[in-house]
Amino acid sequence: MRITRLLLLAAAAVAAVIPTPKPEGEEEAPAPCPEISGKEWETTVAEGTYWVKFYSPQCGHCQMLAPKWERMYQEIGNDVASRHDFHIAAVNCLADGDLCNQENINVYPTLNLYKNGKKVETYDLRKGTQPSRLAKFVEEKIKEASGISKLEGDEEKIASTKKANVNVEGLSVDLNPTNFKALVSDDPTGWYIKYYLPSCPHCVAMDDAWNEVAAKFKNQLNVGEINCAKYADFCRGQGIEYYPAVTFQIGELSVTYNGERTTDALTLFGLQAVEARDMKSVNQLEFEELRQKHPETVSYIYLHDEALFPEDLQALQKFAINVVAHANVYKSDDKKLVDKFSVTRLPALVAVNNDYTDEMSFEVYPEYDVGHLRNSERLLQFARRTWLPLMPELTPINQDSVFADGRIVVLALVDREDKFATKVAIDELKQSATKYFKAKMHARQKELDLLRIQRHSERAKLLKEKDPKLQKKLEKDDTSVPTRPPVQFAWIDADKYSKWIESRFRFNWDDRKANAPIIVIDDAKNVQFFDTDDKNARLEPSDAEQLARVLDLIEKNNSRQLFPRSTRGFFASWFIFVWGLKTYILLVFVLLAVAKMGKRYLRHRRSAATPTLGKWE
Repeated sequence: MRITRLLLLAAAAVAAVIPTPKPEGEEEAPAPCPEISGKEWETTVAEGTYWVKFYSPQCGHCQMLAPKWERMYQEIGNDVASRHDFHIAAVNCLADGDLCNQENINVYPTLNLYKNGKKVETYDLRKGTQPSRLAKFVEEKIKEASGISKLEGDEEKIASTKKANVNVEGLSVDLNPTNFKALVSDDPTGWYIKYYLPSCPHCVAMDDAWNEVAAKFKNQLNVGEINCAKYADFCRGQGIEYYPAVTFQIGELSVTYNGERTTDALTLFGLQAVEARDMKSVNQLEFEELRQKHPETVSYIYLHDEALFPEDLQALQKFAINVVAHANVYKSDDKKLVDKFSVTRLPALVAVNNDYTDEMSFEVYPEYDVGHLRNSERLLQFARRTWLPLMPELTPINQDSVFADGRIVVLALVDREDKFATKVAIDELKQSATKYFKAKMHARQKELDLLRIQRHSERAKLLKEKDPKLQKKLEKDDTSVPTRPPVQFAWIDADKYSKWIESRFRFNWDDRKANAPIIVIDDAKNVQFFDTDDKNARLEPSDAEQLARVLDLIEKNNSRQLFPRSTRGFFASWFIFVWGLKTYILLVFVLLAVAKMGKRYLRHRRSAATPTLGKWE
């Protein structure tokens, strides 16, 4: 037994010494990013350039950064170390707390750059933590060490070349009150600007998306950012009320972005801003192609002749910036488009609804006076009335526009997972909307024709009698081009916005999802909605006559013939009901008070009429 044990021990010792052969074709795993301990720190970073990540394994942000840092190291770490003496490493502050305290590390992760043992820079994590952005930082530092200067570091160079070189490096530039005028206010190419607070979690979450946007707009649009913790007064002066705030600014004109903070949404808004800045000149064929490319939007086209006035063009560019994200703006001198839209006077602005395909597809901006296109306030009023397409998707971004001015909204609640049923419902409701608007506008046109005949006879009468009352009546122009009635058609992804539907219409979408699509007519002005007609039948997207009948009853305040339901909750409805009776309640209290005072007065009269027996001395 003793000999057997000795033999087994000897065999185990030999096996431990002899390495186990690896299977053919299996490669060694790449070495991870090296870590520096406290004992090795002084001698390791004493020579060369070191970019060091100080982290804690228990830190959530460190855990998120770890795979990105490791990937960056695997892609460039060995190469930059051998060719440029630029080393990438890490320090575990949980294991080497004394070293991290020595280097004044207060937050994790912290990325410090050292040259020959001395810290020269701390990387700003807001610039992005994608592997490509981290690698870009390494490339920039290597170029600086080689004597190649950064464009952002030379403000005078930016001011002299910014018009010729727009966002040449694809990075977000740090702006401040000192360089803002030279870089932004005096730049005709425009800037895409983010206002942020370093302590704001939403701002931090948006950093990666913002840096990706800056890279996408390389050589197209300048991108910058302002730290409002440092420059609070300046940000307040710019009208910033919340963070992060995103604006597009060209000269002194700026427009605020109100969409989602994702890369795709921010990029789309930037592209729309660039299109508004450049304002493409088109002919009829190009314009029709653009309409087909954006079928669910509204386009504005500025029609002009050879005499293109700079004042009109400047006002038009201001208008284009103000309607960014709502509509596209083009200009044209094509006579075919002038004839198509029946324009009799140039210049003219036409709102073209790309959903329509007939003569009801456009509306010409009214001619108030000679400089009618230079009145910014009237232009914006015209835009707010016309920039919604025939049937947009209702989202939190356009909710205010859809329900603006007390519009009655015909809303289709659809189940987007059922793509076929959703498409059919939207197409049917769109056709019903087209029929409704055509009928309304034709009826309005007949009214205007009769009104013009009446006005003509009244003017003739005025020439004879010179009646001042009649003259005042004729000064009011109520015979202009017919406009769409205050009704908006729309659709909503009910699965995505089920909470909004439940709070608005007081029913659970999951319970009624099987009956999708559901048509609801929302009368926000009177705080009520309808999902049935005057015969208590369900509203159908394809029944244009049914929808028109219900809408007419609502517009004429005959909703009692229908079956209205309140958009308020139970307690809110009771409160509003009681508040509506406040006058009557007050009157009852006054009557009770008068009755009580009268009763006391009569009692006093009776006691005064009783004879007294004199005073006892």
